[in-house]
Amino acid sequence: MKAFITLLLLLFCLSPVSWGQQNACVSGQPFKFVVLGSSTSAGAGASHPDSAWVNRYTNYLQQINPSNEVVNFGVGGYNTYRIMPTGFIPPVGRPNPDPTKNITAALAENPDAIIINMPSNDVALGFSYAEQMFNLDTIVSIANQNSIPIWVCTTQPRNFTNQAQLDLQWEIKDSIYAYFNPHTIDFWSTIATPGYTIDTLYDSGDGVHLNDSGHAILANQVIQTSILDSIAAPSDTIDYALVDLMVDFSVCGDSMTAVQLIVANLGLDDTTQTNIFLQSVNTYFSTSESDTYQYSNGLPSCSMDTLMFSINTYEVGDYQLNTTISNALDSLSANDALQAQFITSGHPDPFILNDTLCSPGMAQLYALTSISDNVFWYDDTTNAPILNDQLLTLPFVNTTSTYYAQVVRGDLFYKESLHTSLNSNINFNGTMFDLIASDSIVIDSFDVKIFSPGLQGVEVLYKVGSHLGFETDPSAWTYLDNAMVDVINQNEWTTVPIGGLSIAQGDTVGIHVRMQNAGSSLSYQSVSSPVTRSTSELTMITGSGINATYTSSYYPRDWSGGVHYHHGYKPLGDCSTEKLEAVVMVSESALTPMNDTIIDIADTLIVQANSGFETYDWSNGSDSSSAVIPAVDLGTGVHYIDLYATDSLGCERYDEFVVAVADLVGLDELESYIVISPNPTDDAVLISTPAGANVYFTDLNGQVLEVKQKGWLHNYSLQHLPVGIYLVHVVYGDEHHIKKVMKIE
Repeated sequence: MKAFITLLLLLFCLSPVSWGQQNACVSGQPFKFVVLGSSTSAGAGASHPDSAWVNRYTNYLQQINPSNEVVNFGVGGYNTYRIMPTGFIPPVGRPNPDPTKNITAALAENPDAIIINMPSNDVALGFSYAEQMFNLDTIVSIANQNSIPIWVCTTQPRNFTNQAQLDLQWEIKDSIYAYFNPHTIDFWSTIATPGYTIDTLYDSGDGVHLNDSGHAILANQVIQTSILDSIAAPSDTIDYALVDLMVDFSVCGDSMTAVQLIVANLGLDDTTQTNIFLQSVNTYFSTSESDTYQYSNGLPSCSMDTLMFSINTYEVGDYQLNTTISNALDSLSANDALQAQFITSGHPDPFILNDTLCSPGMAQLYALTSISDNVFWYDDTTNAPILNDQLLTLPFVNTTSTYYAQVVRGDLFYKESLHTSLNSNINFNGTMFDLIASDSIVIDSFDVKIFSPGLQGVEVLYKVGSHLGFETDPSAWTYLDNAMVDVINQNEWTTVPIGGLSIAQGDTVGIHVRMQNAGSSLSYQSVSSPVTRSTSELTMITGSGINATYTSSYYPRDWSGGVHYHHGYKPLGDCSTEKLEAVVMVSESALTPMNDTIIDIADTLIVQANSGFETYDWSNGSDSSSAVIPAVDLGTGVHYIDLYATDSLGCERYDEFVVAVADLVGLDELESYIVISPNPTDDAVLISTPAGANVYFTDLNGQVLEVKQKGWLHNYSLQHLPVGIYLVHVVYGDEHHIKKVMKIE
């Protein structure tokens, strides 16, 4: 009995168990089975261990309760003498019991039930009817004496060439069915022909063992026997149990992740209060949440109930889910807790950094997110992405523009695999096989059944086209990669992380997997013809066995392993954000230029800047949109007034204008028909006066200046004069008038 079940769900969603049995005494407690048998129970004939009848039945039991267990003592070639009790002395010429795989070993497992599957080896070895029935009866009697229910499978058809052997198989089948009934399982019907041989539909090809379809029939016969219904019974106390905990979560997590908890009373009827507690802990952030449920009146005997909870797994983290059940009368605490652990990558939550330009130019937009995320940029929500990068650089932007960033988490492709059979009967240095791509793919890694234990080097080579015809030509092969792997279990596949081989759609590539050490071996099996296996993207055709020196090849051979690959384009990965706005703001603010001016020393100048700015900073200290400038504060002379204005985007604008201050009291200005332009000027002025007027220049102190006239239109050059205010004297008849002109840089 397992007191605490840990379900490690690393980045994979746990599929809910289909609870076919609603009797909690069947579904709500674990049962242990032991199978005593030979090659059929060991899985011979099946293309993959999952297809063998014992493993099919195990899968069925674990769908009812994941804690159900089957211990398989099946060994190829075994017979009823090999499973007799330890200490039994067989007749002369008969084999001794195997103390590690016999009824004694089975009872030591403390099982809830035993199944015997001895199909045909006894008859093949010439054992008589009486011997076989004596052995089976002895084994069943020992199980009964130990109060362990035991079921005996009938013999199975076999393609004997001797009619007497065929008849004996059938006779023993009938006797088993009659003598051990109702604890018998029919392994004969449907599979056998009227002539007592194996129906070709179910023959694996050797006339002895069954293929996948045959194993499926055997598994179904065991299931239909309903052994669980026979052995399940409520305990004589109140026994509440948590029998299954399932978390339906996505790789990225979800704010409303569903949790299903199955609760059962495996004992007597109960009407007392029962409490269920659930806690979810994100160990990454050290945060937790909890929930409770209460049965006010308990649960009836052998009943179960399904409770649904919701937890928040939206944030990235390593989640640990703890559940407990408590009842004051509960007699067994070992089944009162369940735990699940899983990891989520979390949803991308980017921080978008917009950009601001005070004038047209280069802009940069940035999506701050995990370095492993993909960031796709769009110039329109309906268009294809323009870039995949966290930083988008725009060479020239002259107006406010909106772009969009979408952050994608997870691979942008689909992962698949294609495997052969785990069965093998040959151990050799290397193997070759062909891969044909129906779609463009990239090989990521290989699974290899390696016979030599410990640290081993594995090499992978390839060639364009089939391997056939090039098995013994080392020059035809191109080195791909090698890896060191630790081989722990010779009977399982070891993942070899060699990848990066691209195969274009329609191409055929030969693969050669070999052990670096010439004395090391991988495993495969001899077959009568090449075996073809396919997915929608890839076809695998096996294959040949190759020695370490490329001098010997053996064909056909079905290598034992698999290919992991990726293909296609998954634009939204495992999860993604919406298309989020990212804006380049281009400032359009501008200061209206101030006019240069001349004021009297006694005057005050009031200037007004245009509105629309957040702040103003005048050189005279004013911080509003206008400035009051008393001329007396400036003093006579030419002054430069600065204005800095900042708009809502933080862009600063600047303007400068000239204010000339002079003591103009008493000066008589000529009428407006005398025009000086431009004024101020940085070079020349054109003076328009009445015909016959005389024009000359002085400074503010009355000193006459030498100013040359250029041309007949009174165009005077002031280029040689320093910056300042000057007086233009116009003498017309007996009138003497003065007008100001300002020279600037």
